[in-house]
Amino acid sequence: MAVQNKNASPNSTIPPDVKDLLLAEYQALSEEKLKRAELQHQLLSFALVAFGALLAAGLQAKSAPIILVYPFLAMFLSVAWTYNEHRVRQIGAFIKYRIEARIGNELGWEHFRTKLTSGLLGSREFLAARGIFIGSGLIAMLMGALTGPITKFGISEIILFVLAALSVILTTVILRRTKIRIKELKELKERDSHMDEDGGRKGLESADVTTIRDETIKYEKQFAKNGYTGEHLGLSILHIEGSTPVVLSAPHAVKHYRRDRSDPEDADIYTGALAIQLASLTKASALINAHTSKEDPNDDADGEYKRQLRDLVTQKQARFVLDFHGLAQKQPMQIAVGTGGKRENLLGRTDLLDVLRNTLKNAGFEIAEDAPGFAASGPNTISSFTRRELGIPALQIEVHKDYRDPRNKPHEYAKLLYALKKSVDEIAETLKKECTSK
Repeated sequence: MAVQNKNASPNSTIPPDVKDLLLAEYQALSEEKLKRAELQHQLLSFALVAFGALLAAGLQAKSAPIILVYPFLAMFLSVAWTYNEHRVRQIGAFIKYRIEARIGNELGWEHFRTKLTSGLLGSREFLAARGIFIGSGLIAMLMGALTGPITKFGISEIILFVLAALSVILTTVILRRTKIRIKELKELKERDSHMDEDGGRKGLESADVTTIRDETIKYEKQFAKNGYTGEHLGLSILHIEGSTPVVLSAPHAVKHYRRDRSDPEDADIYTGALAIQLASLTKASALINAHTSKEDPNDDADGEYKRQLRDLVTQKQARFVLDFHGLAQKQPMQIAVGTGGKRENLLGRTDLLDVLRNTLKNAGFEIAEDAPGFAASGPNTISSFTRRELGIPALQIEVHKDYRDPRNKPHEYAKLLYALKKSVDEIAETLKKECTSK
């Protein structure tokens, strides 16, 4: 495996079109950040003007309620200021870790600004906002109490004074929460920086995990429709043609009937979306069962799925099939690889298994080979059919539900996706070289 030169410029490996896209995104985000910063200054200015106006009006009219209205206004203004502050920080973090890190750290303002910021200044970054929103709120309460005076407050004035005090407390909590959320952004950056190239995690440094999550959920919708029986008016089997000698298979992306049972078996959720994403990332071909029928592609001796698999393998001259399934929550294994028992379905290509196993292990996954019930040794499994009828090696891979949960565990799903991408890329490259040498 080639080792990347850590001293090389990051943008030396970025295609021109991708670099142009990153620069355009950088410009758009920088403009949004500037506008939000300007809005923050306007909110602070408005708070000062409102404070002065209400204070003057209350003192002139000798009315405590007029003055005590201000803490409520300050609280809502602090909410707006806090929202924009968090968005500014999010944009800055995205620019620093998702754009500048790819184009070149030394040229980026966000990296340079971070180096200039001292710990002392960092601890005072909310001092101005606190002084205006919280300080002016406390002053308004004090002046309201003196104007009343508080000893002559009626029931309505007392209630208003208590609510004003609660508003100041909530304002303090809101501004404190902003600091906590900014700390979460920093922790996210540190977690991403620990991902290394060997485990297929390097791609996560330049990939937006949120984007991966949203994309996965979008792809899965077509399978999840009608209680995971799929889109009734759409294609029953999705067919993706790639340019490599690898075919990805997801026969249980939707519910399926097995051996004339009255109730369908559960779908292996997100295996369909995973196959689509891997096909896009690796240029592999893919076949995905997208609509529930009376056929179980992984158990029936024959059927439309196996016929289309045969046609796809023949048409693309594929030389390897990787068949995706899902492990239930109760299973103790993270990933189970089925070779047909004694690696029969590999047809002697144990090197392909080694690539998959080593890459997944380097990414931190525990691999179980030919575990009882998950060896894919049945005569009608996709991998057994591929070996026997199509004459090429195949593997069955079952992924635990915890790693097929992009909605709740997007980082785990993204880690799996990029580890599999690295595996499929390496397997495809090996097979291509063999074809070239013949």
